[in-house]
Amino acid sequence: MPNPVKYKDKSVFMEDCMHQVKTIEGEPQEVSVGKCLGMWRSKEKKKKCASDTIRELSNRLLNL
Repeated sequence: MPNPVKYKDKSVFMEDCMHQVKTIEGEPQEVSVGKCLGMWRSKEKKKKCASDTIRELSNRLLNL
């Protein structure tokens, strides 16, 4: 499975991921889309969490 962190473009990731899931795992298209989209969304969620943490720490430091 491709690592979504290494991709900047969602459509390129989805294309690569779909190909691998369908070819290697033999999953139907609907299942492949779900798996790949879930991986991409997980990546996006982790980015947001990290930026929120950085923002919170910065605010705390400014208030010291």
